[in-house]
Amino acid sequence: MRDNRSIVVHNPDSNTTGLTVLFYNAPRVAQYINIKKDTAKDVMTICEVEVFEAICTQGYFGQNCTTKCSQNCMDNKCNAEDGNCVLGCKPGFDFTINENCSTVCTQGNYGQNCCGECSQNCKDNNCNAEDGNCVLGCKPGFDFTINENCSTVCTQGNYGQNCSGECSQNCMDDNCSAEDGNCVLGCKPGFDFAINNTCSSVCTQGYYGQNCSEICSQNCMDDHCSAEDGNCVLGCKPGFDFAINKNCSSSLTEDNRDQEASNAGAVAGGVIGALCGVAVIVGVGFFFYRRRLR
Repeated sequence: MRDNRSIVVHNPDSNTTGLTVLFYNAPRVAQYINIKKDTAKDVMTICEVEVFEAICTQGYFGQNCTTKCSQNCMDNKCNAEDGNCVLGCKPGFDFTINENCSTVCTQGNYGQNCCGECSQNCKDNNCNAEDGNCVLGCKPGFDFTINENCSTVCTQGNYGQNCSGECSQNCMDDNCSAEDGNCVLGCKPGFDFAINNTCSSVCTQGYYGQNCSEICSQNCMDDHCSAEDGNCVLGCKPGFDFAINKNCSSSLTEDNRDQEASNAGAVAGGVIGALCGVAVIVGVGFFFYRRRLR
């Protein structure tokens, strides 16, 4: 065993009941210890040694205090004998598995001594072992840009993973599920919720209104009406007044019937007159043509 000359000796007096010797970089095992004061020639040999406490410079432990404490120990403080972290681990390391804090938290846990649980809104339940922020972003419906631990729901009008999707403009009140984009309150008039919950499908011909639940008026020409408000796109069938009501629910009045009949008669008369005029012109032309042949 080599000599250890780096010693500090408390000089006892008549009131001292014992001698305290503090060794720096002391050996862990000793068979005997020699103590000598600088001013004396005599040497005191202690043959039975009991170590009450081993003191190393903070951050070191082990034989001759030459081994560094784990950098994962809180405050870089470890037991001078075995290196176990005295104050537990820095965030991200598991003291319950290994007291020298060499083991990273298992997936799903984080924080000092891995006591925290990752947010259930983290994608794949994967979060940073140190601070709990979601490593792969958020599950659909939560906004990573506002809060990286995914505790914030998408603002109205957005949906999907990291709230990157925009709700369909055909959703009522622009309100859609933050998770999948389906319209929460159904569709605006003109779009069919039964066919597509994101309201991307226009009503089939013959239907209109919110969620396409209304039937077009049978008085519409070709049963064709606006998918939004039910107005007849091609006008009304005969006998119904488009000028009064564009969904053709109003019958023509007697005056309007007479006017319609008069207009129809005038049109028919005009057509017949035109045909007669053409026939006369053709007949006269044929007459003169025959005379020239003679």
